[in-house]
Amino acid sequence: MKLQVIETDRLRLNFSAEQHLEAFAEMHADVEVMVDFAGPINFSSRKAKFER
Repeated sequence: MKLQVIETDRLRLNFSAEQHLEAFAEMHADVEVMVDFAGPINFSSRKAKFER
């Protein structure tokens, strides 16, 4: 079951699910995306952040 947090005509925000972990990890590994956050973080840190 997927619980929705917010839904509008253009946007749907859901609670995080395991299916989103890979995309979340890729985003946090990207140097350009993480430039304002002191650079990319390693996989174990990304997974811990995702689980929070």
